[in-house]
Amino acid sequence: MGAMITYHLKEFEKNTRNLPESIVMYRDGVSESVSHSPPRFPLRTDAEHAREHQQYAAIVETECKAIHDAAAQIKKGYKPKLCCKSRWISRHQSRVRH
Repeated sequence: MGAMITYHLKEFEKNTRNLPESIVMYRDGVSESVSHSPPRFPLRTDAEHAREHQQYAAIVETECKAIHDAAAQIKKGYKPKLCCKSRWISRHQSRVRH
């Protein structure tokens, strides 16, 4: 992920002569069972839900660290603001029908 972010930051800087002040990351592929959404049927125990939330938080933390590490390689001290958006609905619910 770091190489991809580095590439896009360099391309952004090349095209605008500036680095972005903030980055919005849209994340897909987070299972509903690993999201921080309320428990759904079949109901999970509080311990299972808490463990799944911790797993999701670890995923987001790892990805945010990779973005900041890549940004620091571009310019020392460069740390853009991050906004992470996740899609919580199943893929079959998000398809466009003709």
